[in-house]
Amino acid sequence: MQLLTIMLEEGYLDERVILKVNGTTVFDKESVKTKLLLGFADSVSINLQQTSANIEISIPNKGMSLSLKVMLDSDKYIAFSVKNTTILHRISNEPFVYL
Repeated sequence: MQLLTIMLEEGYLDERVILKVNGTTVFDKESVKTKLLLGFADSVSINLQQTSANIEISIPNKGMSLSLKVMLDSDKYIAFSVKNTTILHRISNEPFVYL
């Protein structure tokens, strides 16, 4: 079983964010807002038995979405940020640090 942690980082301006993993909604919150001093808004962690995960993030009020497939050969940490009209992501085998 692998741990998948999804972080919402920069660019969230008091909006609804929906995260789905393998078609199941794991996060659906209104008013997600980045804490400017930390560059962090929110997160969710789930344990998965699959060897891969299809991840979808959507920001309905901006008409933005992104889908990606991640191999789960170890615990994974995925961070999503919003810049202008683009959702950016980064993937790591190590936790991200916010100070």
